[in-house]
Amino acid sequence: MTESEADLIPLRLRAELTRLGLSARQAAAEIGEKNDNRLKQMLNGRQRISADMLSALVTGVGVNGHYVLTGEQSHGVDIDTVRGVMQQVQDAEALGGDQLSHEQRIQVVCVLLKTTQTTGSAPSADAVITALQSLA
Repeated sequence: MTESEADLIPLRLRAELTRLGLSARQAAAEIGEKNDNRLKQMLNGRQRISADMLSALVTGVGVNGHYVLTGEQSHGVDIDTVRGVMQQVQDAEALGGDQLSHEQRIQVVCVLLKTTQTTGSAPSADAVITALQSLA
């Protein structure tokens, strides 16, 4: 990443917060950042945006991290979809009495998210079961 590309990251992050209808103060509060001045400094380019801050903004308020880092709009899935798929996998585990390892759970979630991207809708119960069975 060149210096000029890195300079665009705060601008993209500000655009994402605007898209979400959040001020720096509101976003900081949403992610539990006690010092909203830290986020303001990052948005003004006075301080580099840290990985932990970007991660918290992606998971906590729905910032599109791919866009912030690359400038490209991703056509992926939003965080609510990821949470929904994760919940479906956990529910299926509980019903089936299976206990997946962390790696297996991630593998199943990734397969189901690819299905979600292809179909444009949440995976069916059958898709979840098929994904779980594919681990065997």
